[in-house]
Amino acid sequence: MSAALSLTGVTRRFDDVVALDRFDLEVARGEVVALLGHNGAGKTTTVRLLAGLLAPDEGAVRVQGRDPVVEGDEVRQHLGVLPARPVVDDRLTGRQNLAFVAAVFGLDTAEAEARGAELLERFGLTGRADE
Repeated sequence: MSAALSLTGVTRRFDDVVALDRFDLEVARGEVVALLGHNGAGKTTTVRLLAGLLAPDEGAVRVQGRDPVVEGDEVRQHLGVLPARPVVDDRLTGRQNLAFVAAVFGLDTAEAEARGAELLERFGLTGRADE
């Protein structure tokens, strides 16, 4: 059985900074993994690579056998990430934050607006959506 997640020989640089250096990780289906480490250890870079938001400079990344850079929309539909900090942008309104998340998950504009309105209504936030 193939791994749920695998990074093989992954290197990712940001200018002169090497965030990941020939990093290997394999996670089996059903296995739970937490990425822990000090600031700058490469945790966020790893998650962004897995989500297809970044491409590795070297090596291979696979999520259930898919390349997240090529098949990012499909990968993100099955990927769950719990960040340490909320992912909302306090410079955006509630409605704009919902639209942003919808775009990340590949919803078209009409579908995003409908789903956003549904969620705002469900949580009693319709009156504050544009704050």
